[in-house]
Amino acid sequence: MVTKTEKQVERKINGTSLSGTVEAAKNNAKVTRMALLRVKWLLVLLPTISLLWFSSTLVLAGYFYPGYSHVQQFISVLGATGAPYAGYVNYLGFLPTQILLLAYFAICYVHIPHTRLNRLALLFYSVYAITLAVAAFFPCDAMCQPEIPSRAHTIHITSASIGYICGIIATLCLTLGCVSWTRLKAFKRVGFGVTVLIGIALVTINPDTGYAGVSQRIVEFTLFLWFIFWGNCLRRNTTEKISAAS
Repeated sequence: MVTKTEKQVERKINGTSLSGTVEAAKNNAKVTRMALLRVKWLLVLLPTISLLWFSSTLVLAGYFYPGYSHVQQFISVLGATGAPYAGYVNYLGFLPTQILLLAYFAICYVHIPHTRLNRLALLFYSVYAITLAVAAFFPCDAMCQPEIPSRAHTIHITSASIGYICGIIATLCLTLGCVSWTRLKAFKRVGFGVTVLIGIALVTINPDTGYAGVSQRIVEFTLFLWFIFWGNCLRRNTTEKISAAS
């Protein structure tokens, strides 16, 4: 038979256990908030570094490529077969750019709600970065305009084309699903604007127009600026959530 004293001891033990569980939960939540605060700056830093790395690659590679035109020629010409320093451009220029973006998308996955549209957006953005990374391993033929394309050239063009299309799809998915994580009305307007601009630029990427280089750079730099804008919005959203939970 349980005595009154035994019951009191049991209540104290249960109360202590419950108190310890609550305290542990609070500590875990605090650790999580601190971890999020530490990595939130990467949401802006990673795409910014990627943009600067990519821009520096174009400027330096173009400078050391006699007669190269940033207006008329594709970006891939800088790393094409026979191009000056093609290996450096592909493996130390283009490839690190996409690795930085993949790291950025991984951090975005931690900070954004896992709705269907958001997951699709991150999936297609990841495919965008991966296919452009693949293109770095398979450079296009000289000047990227061969009469009979090699296998590497075909892989390069196919990978890049798939990547750009995925970039458009991902931007549209993210824009449509933004209500799940941000109240910033401008985000949706900017997202639709970016989608339309990239679409128009892709249609005009034609070497016969004389400004194929400009069109391709519009696609690339628009996406980079969009990633920085998105990352900053996620960073602000994370800060607000942590402040509200504190």
